[in-house]
Amino acid sequence: MCTTYVKRYSFVELPEVDDEIAKGETFATIESVKAASDSYMPVSGTIVEINEELEDNPAALNEDPYG
Repeated sequence: MCTTYVKRYSFVELPEVDDEIAKGETFATIESVKAASDSYMPVSGTIVEINEELEDNPAALNEDPYG
């Protein structure tokens, strides 16, 4: 997720814990004021944890993108 060029995220859609996602499938959608971007799984796997704060505070991506 590129926080260098996008400064205001407005919405983040994340998978659920225990979701199984194959390599290359979309696992998250991130919207800014000007665009929406999908994130794709680099490997197949099961989601074990998500950053729940992002659902209520998408701007946290700018503050601590690895948080």
